[in-house]
Amino acid sequence: DRRLAIRRDLSAAIQSGAIEMVYQPIFEVRTGELSGVEALARWTHPEYGPISPDEFITIAESSRAIVALGQHTLRLACTEAVDWMTARNETLRLNVNVSPMEIMGEDFIDSLLSILDETGFPANLLELEITERGILEDLDVSRARLKTIRESGVTVALDDFGTGFSSLALLHKFPFDSLKIDHSFVSRMTSERRSLDIVASTLLMAERLGLKTVAEGVEDQATLDCLAEIGCNMVQGYYLGRPAPTLLQTASGTPKTCQVA
Repeated sequence: DRRLAIRRDLSAAIQSGAIEMVYQPIFEVRTGELSGVEALARWTHPEYGPISPDEFITIAESSRAIVALGQHTLRLACTEAVDWMTARNETLRLNVNVSPMEIMGEDFIDSLLSILDETGFPANLLELEITERGILEDLDVSRARLKTIRESGVTVALDDFGTGFSSLALLHKFPFDSLKIDHSFVSRMTSERRSLDIVASTLLMAERLGLKTVAEGVEDQATLDCLAEIGCNMVQGYYLGRPAPTLLQTASGTPKTCQVA
């Protein structure tokens, strides 16, 4: 059974370092400059080949291996980012996805601080991305965890914004620093007026709340131009740069005009 095999082999893969990281660039819309990178886990299974992150992360959550996986990916991403910054004498913002199950763990804050201390990665350059799934189960605990994370200097982004039922309530209850607008809206902006209106309204709301915005899934110039026109802060997507095992990515230019089909 594939699922059982993946579940069986996942812990060994974490311990052996078989789980690797790739990095997708995030760009400032106004300047076109590289703003940072999002770290993404990748695993090539010895029998099944490349396994989708959605698949092995879901299995990790069901088997409680998610804590070990999260610690491994955060430590590796921070280590590689420090190496990059040292080699180039530049700073780099690093976004790392965190499972709600990790956030709710009693040892998460201690683990986070320990990894930052161990790797030497600056807390103020790290942003943890979380989805609303799971943090609604215990609002008080979740809010306290996020508050402590931000007090350490680490920022927090609400990922896949717009896909859940309680996103607006979360903005009221939780101390987020930025919103990542889900690709399902961004990808349809130039062909569907309703998606454009949703993204534009989200950007306006975020600005008034003092939150930064990142549009995910930018796949063409028209979408990039449109996001620039309606005031998005940052963008990422295959059109701008695919995930790669190197941090050496550069911006290609500044978007200028908005064209809506």
